[in-house]
Amino acid sequence: MVRNETNGLVVEPTANSLAIALARISEDSTLAESFGAAGLQQVAAMTWEQAVDRLLLV
Repeated sequence: MVRNETNGLVVEPTANSLAIALARISEDSTLAESFGAAGLQQVAAMTWEQAVDRLLLV
């Protein structure tokens, strides 16, 4: 449920891509805070029923 550049970063499944993304977030507190706030907002709007329905779609 990560939305790239909205509440997190979607990266290629490689160690290097993950390291670059983690470095970017750890070096930019504004970005980290905005991802955190967006994630909280997304979770606050979700019910357990919606979470299960989305999980079953995977």
